[in-house]
Amino acid sequence: MIIMKKQLTCFIVLSILSFTACKKEAEQQIVVSDCLNKTVNDPVLIADIKSKIYGEWQLRELIANIPNPKVPNLKIVFKPTKGFQVKDEEAYIYENGKLTNTVTFSLNQKDANGYQSVEIVSDSEKFQNGEYNFLRGSIRICENQMMIDNGIALDALGYVFIKVSTEK
Repeated sequence: MIIMKKQLTCFIVLSILSFTACKKEAEQQIVVSDCLNKTVNDPVLIADIKSKIYGEWQLRELIANIPNPKVPNLKIVFKPTKGFQVKDEEAYIYENGKLTNTVTFSLNQKDANGYQSVEIVSDSEKFQNGEYNFLRGSIRICENQMMIDNGIALDALGYVFIKVSTEK
């Protein structure tokens, strides 16, 4: 009887700790995406994206239809290209502090049914190492947060970044 009470007490304590940890994690995810969530219906213009995109961004959250997807240690550095008649911009992707991919991208203004959005278009569907190039799809930047939506409505991933530093 005493053993059962101890087991029940342990179970209750572990359940409370687990619930508290999950609640704190959910609150952190809401904070990271809060600005983006509040502006989801606002039109996005290419000039707004271009004025905010340059610099270093750290991946903080994956939006997925699976519970608790693993968030890799991923940074992107967006740099404008310099030269005459340059159409594309450059992005450097670092995983665990190591440069893993360099891609060029462009931004396109889209207008569908009166709703304006910006699409980031990368130079290829896959990175040089054969992995999926996530630097494509709808892009939104709000304050120091950026989301790249690869098609969340169609069960693809959304990538939420926070700005680490500004490009000079």
